[in-house]
Amino acid sequence: MFKYSFLIQYLTIHWHEMCIWSRLKHPNIVPFDKIVVDEIEGRIVGFTSKYIPGGTLNENKTRVFKLQWLHELMRVIDELNLNLGMSHQDVAPRNIVIDEAADRLMLFDFDFAARIGQYEYSESRNDIKGVIFTMYEIITRDESRRQVRHEEQDVSAVEHMSWEKHPDTQLDHPVSAFRDALDAWCKRRREGRPQVTINTQAPNCLDWPPVPDPPLTKATMRQDGGNNCEPIKGDDDDEPTDKNQMQERFNWFREREMRIVYGWRRTELLKRGETVLNWWRPAQKWPDMDDMADDDIAKGNGESERARGSYQRPFQEDEQQKLVSGLRKCVSKCVMM
Repeated sequence: MFKYSFLIQYLTIHWHEMCIWSRLKHPNIVPFDKIVVDEIEGRIVGFTSKYIPGGTLNENKTRVFKLQWLHELMRVIDELNLNLGMSHQDVAPRNIVIDEAADRLMLFDFDFAARIGQYEYSESRNDIKGVIFTMYEIITRDESRRQVRHEEQDVSAVEHMSWEKHPDTQLDHPVSAFRDALDAWCKRRREGRPQVTINTQAPNCLDWPPVPDPPLTKATMRQDGGNNCEPIKGDDDDEPTDKNQMQERFNWFREREMRIVYGWRRTELLKRGETVLNWWRPAQKWPDMDDMADDDIAKGNGESERARGSYQRPFQEDEQQKLVSGLRKCVSKCVMM
């Protein structure tokens, strides 16, 4: 599975997730795979994790959910919270898969993970609460109680109510066995020792470097009389022959210099004639290429409106040719934007 950031607003989130996930080695955590770098400047594009087939617990509800999987979920949360000083902060069926070959539950997706007690941590998203809601949703298939802000989610009410198993839910033990195991774990975590209220109390607390600054880039700068400089992200005009005259007339001038610049847009770099990484994400669902109009194909990231969802069936040779043709149209339109 490939995860990447295409908006600068999410750059810090994905940097932290990559740093956290790459440091986690546990049988009940989906393994981190590789860091993906571009072949032009060696910059980080994203990262990959091992693909576990079968869908998440939210996508595939046909399995018989096992009591041992609940114990595995509680153990991996103990490892994160009590040994590493980390909180996942998004424990939910959509972030859990089952490795059917190993008969093992696995947790993934660490974009909300945080060091306990630090600025990015929120007690309203604590993992004990997440495990309780996860099991409640698996057994009852009632997801309404988490459809409010985290601060308004009443986990105590869920703990003290009767859980009625959904008719389609399959369990390998009675509901009471799951409730007993969960209640005992919650009691131990809330009343027992050790208690980790800040990540540095954990024996093997994790830490990682902040987001690094990008390398120096030759940029055209504009200065308005004083010291305020900003990049000019457009055509690179020739240097004015008389800077003093330009400053007197327009009170600004342009100059080329090496600076740290954040957030260059790909379209602007192409306009400037710069070499940029050219890649796109392939469709996630099989598109009906015969019925797909050109207007359906062109979306901002090269993904068609009909190409969203889960891949359903294997490729046939003639269908591969249609897909390649459709993707070429996507790429052509995206590059021209």
